[in-house]
Formats: sequence, structure tokens, C-alpha cells
Amino acid sequence: MPSYVQKALETLNHPTPKKPVHSPSTYTPIQHGRSSQTLPEPDTSAPPSKQHKHLQQGIGKFLYYGRAVDPTSLHMTNELSSQQSKPTLNTIKLYKRFLDYLATHPHAIIRYYPSNMQLHVH
Repeated sequence: MPSYVQKALETLNHPTPKKPVHSPSTYTPIQHGRSSQTLPEPDTSAPPSKQHKHLQQGIGKFLYYGRAVDPTSLHMTNELSSQQSKPTLNTIKLYKRFLDYLATHPHAIIRYYPSNMQLHVH
């Protein structure tokens, strides 16, 4: 699927990022000790206006792409799809970061190499 990402980003009207983004989601540092068992704070940011359908379309397009070609994007599509029923401004921010990641790395390739393993059954 050589030009799938470029065409999808054009239909979603997403510009190319000025700075390259090399990870689909933000990094959360590991916390050891007592505070490691606490739940994250609920997202209380405001709901977006008119970006709900855009979010659903983009997640649908890249869920197919993640299953077919690029498994590194599946974690973020799962995170976004679990939040798409009631999106907030933070969800839209994560979504735009994900689109920037896909615009930075548009050509994912899966290669399968044959092995010389032999299976002997008794």
C-alpha cells in the first residue's frame, strides 16, 4: 500500500508537520513505589466542536492500515477508538500527534523471510 497514508492524510486535510514525530503516542515515565498503583486522573477538558466525525473517519482509515501493514500504529488506534464516543480536546491533541507520526513515517513495510526450519513429526 505505497501511497495509502498520503491519500488518507489528504482526504483528512492534515498538513505535514514542521517537526518530525517519531512515536505515535506520548511517553509516560514509569513510577515505582507507592504512587505507581494510583489511577490516572480523568480527562476533564472541554469537548471539541465539530471534530467528532473527523476523528472517527481517521481512526477507521488507520485501523485498517494498522492491521494490514503497520502494527506499530495499532496501540494508538486502540487508545483513540476507546475515547471516540466522548472525545475531549486532549483526545484531539493525541489524534493530531498520531497523524503527524503517520505523516513522518508513511512507508511501513512488512517483510517475510523464509527460514530453513524443518518440521519432523513422529
